Amino acid sequence: MKHFASGLAAAVAIVVTAGCGGGMGTAPTAPTSGSGPGSTTMGSQTTFALSSGVASTHQLPSSGGFGGSVTLPAGTAPAGATMTIEASTTQPSGLVLPQSAQRQPSDVGGVSILFFLTFTPSVTVTFNGFPSFAITVPTAKNAAGQFFFALSGPAVSGVQAQFRTLGPAGVNATTLQFTGFTDTLTLQAGTRYTFALYATEEETRPAGAFYPLFTGEQRAALDPIQATGEFTASVDTLTFTALTAGPIQSGQDNFYIWGVNRGSATSAPFPQEPNVIFDAVVVVHVLPEGGVNASVTLLPGAAAPLNASAVQIDGAKITVSIPASILPSTGSSPSGYRWDFWTRDAVGGPTSQLAKFIPDNALAAFLPGAQAAAPPSGP
Repeated sequence: MKHFASGLAAAVAIVVTAGCGGGMGTAPTAPTSGSGPGSTTMGSQTTFALSSGVASTHQLPSSGGFGGSVTLPAGTAPAGATMTIEASTTQPSGLVLPQSAQRQPSDVGGVSILFFLTFTPSVTVTFNGFPSFAITVPTAKNAAGQFFFALSGPAVSGVQAQFRTLGPAGVNATTLQFTGFTDTLTLQAGTRYTFALYATEEETRPAGAFYPLFTGEQRAALDPIQATGEFTASVDTLTFTALTAGPIQSGQDNFYIWGVNRGSATSAPFPQEPNVIFDAVVVVHVLPEGGVNASVTLLPGAAAPLNASAVQIDGAKITVSIPASILPSTGSSPSGYRWDFWTRDAVGGPTSQLAKFIPDNALAAFLPGAQAAAPPSGP
């Protein structure tokens, strides 16, 4: 299940997939020329003259509170060439949305598509880089996850002729910034190309949805309602977060465990949770007096302790950051690992100690890391 909440998740790493290289950036490159005279905007559509040989920035049409600007790189466009952009919060006619297997990152439970921008050039034009966007998002649509732009070209027999993914976005208040790409882009005359803004969000479960076999006290500290896993390639870091229905430090023994499938896991030990398959666990024991013991276990194998500084507790939120090297691959790259999170009131005993899973009977994907953080604490 996916959840929208107030506040944008900060994200500055920029990647491109499906055959398109990427770069890093946090703000659109200053253009050498602006939109200038000749631009016409009517509601959710705008048309402007294309520049040749220089970059240019243009105001985007708005729809449903979404809007912003686009910076087009220098390109080849004859005199009189124009670009028309249409904005919509509903799927444009004729657009075939990319399937989840194509979209990156793939996300358990799908994604939320928020906004569409359709570009139609009057002539064929080649840009010597990818467009950069600064998208404004209405406060009511602020999501608790990360934002991506998917570019789809015209469909032929139901198959997308072109597909690119940009993101995650850099976030500044309610502005999403997609920038930093150097790949050339050719748009054919009179052809519609649609950028779809979508969000991948945290895994959530309602409060009180405890594991049916749990026989312990159903306290709020063992009742997770949100969880997220991220892999930050720039610092080779895995970051796990969870939010519970009440303070983590409750004066009792509380255990927070992330199971990780590194590529070839076969262990699925929990009744009624056959899809929770893992070959490593990250365990945090929050002690009654407030301290923590943390460890990583590669299965099969013994537990290796983690520094307490790897764990951060803020009220009902717990965060664990570790070097990805602590969890060596068994077939997947770290960005392709999958995870599940569960709580317990004790470890080493029967399944009746298991309090709750999130997601339920499924593994979740790691989102691309939000930003370059301080190196995590190792064993």
